[in-house]
Amino acid sequence: MCLALGLSGCGGSSGTEAKAIDCAWFASESNCWKTNLAPAQSCLPLDSETGTFSSDLKTCTYASGATVTFDAPLVIPPSGQALSFTVTRSGQTCLRVKESK
Repeated sequence: MCLALGLSGCGGSSGTEAKAIDCAWFASESNCWKTNLAPAQSCLPLDSETGTFSSDLKTCTYASGATVTFDAPLVIPPSGQALSFTVTRSGQTCLRVKESK
């Protein structure tokens, strides 16, 4: 599958000890990943879908109509590059991810 997700504004510490990110945290309904992804969920490709990369590695398309467009072509094998991409469906943006390194 050619979709990687990452979100900003999730986690961090405000001077107090940060909570552990473990299996229980991911399974909880109130973690920030689920909160941030909830509005985009209906637009994202299904977990069971496999996308197809374009020859220039800048887009990944899914049969459902979702498209992931990367700001810069992906490097394969991965080289630790920061990922920045937009997920759209039928021309509507549903998720924008910009990772900083």
